Amino acid sequence: MPQMSGNLPSIQSFDRNIHRLGGSTSALEVRKETLHSTKRYRLWSQEQREIDLIKQLSALKRELNFFRPCYEAALALISNIYTVSQEMYLNYYLRPTTMIDNTGNGISDTDWSHLADTEWLKRADELVEHLKHYERSVKQAEAEWIELAQYQCERDRSRWI
Repeated sequence: MPQMSGNLPSIQSFDRNIHRLGGSTSALEVRKETLHSTKRYRLWSQEQREIDLIKQLSALKRELNFFRPCYEAALALISNIYTVSQEMYLNYYLRPTTMIDNTGNGISDTDWSHLADTEWLKRADELVEHLKHYERSVKQAEAEWIELAQYQCERDRSRWI
């Protein structure tokens, strides 16, 4: 079996070819950012570099603290909607053609459709509650993010928001 690695171009030549065509890769972006940051950092003292890195880390932590609850709330919302919609479909398709009540009498189709509509309305209300819970979770995460951002900006006396 021939070895393919000898025929493959190096990563640097691949990046150069992509750059020549006007494209970009993550490696090129990292290299460009590194070049810009080293030019920026040459003029600063070590202490200033550490302060700048701490500010960047604080900004990333704020974003992480905001997006984690939003992501978890979105996953819960998707799961709840999926569960409720499956129950709605099953209730609709598995309904009996005639139902027998507690007295042994059959329930007519009109009574059954009323019961089915009532069940669907309950499930729809449940979906609305899941959506409201998601909205509350996102608004709470946003409020916490803004509060944390203000606190850290006051502490750092910076413009990072």
